[in-house]
Amino acid sequence: MNYRFDLVFSYWILLWFILYERNFTSYNPKFALLIGLLENTVYLLYMIFYKNSISSIWLFVIINFFIKIIPLYIVANTVIQKCDIIFTLCLMILYIIWLLMNNVNVYQYIKDPLKIFRENKTDETPLISIIKHEIDLNIEKN
Repeated sequence: MNYRFDLVFSYWILLWFILYERNFTSYNPKFALLIGLLENTVYLLYMIFYKNSISSIWLFVIINFFIKIIPLYIVANTVIQKCDIIFTLCLMILYIIWLLMNNVNVYQYIKDPLKIFRENKTDETPLISIIKHEIDLNIEKN
């Protein structure tokens, strides 16, 4: 299964962070970023346990550094309010509705990342697949 950007919740959170930083919303994404970082830490441990390639692990770490760690650093001194948590839950519900509208089996889609790491198929994630594709194109050119 190839993942589209709009079907990966982490990119929704990243967009939310950008909108927050540009003052298009007052809802703080810090809670969502923390939950996302926790989830990605579990995924990283999963990748290491199932001996994914070093390049895939490094790409995963680098990507998450930019989409989770840096945004968290920027909002580190902000306070998570109850309304931010409620907004996170509402965004998750909207995300699930989006998955259903795109004929995605929600249970399978949420479960699939672990399968991807277990089977060493990280090339199926959006940014890793794009980066590896670009690297392969550059190698072929040389």
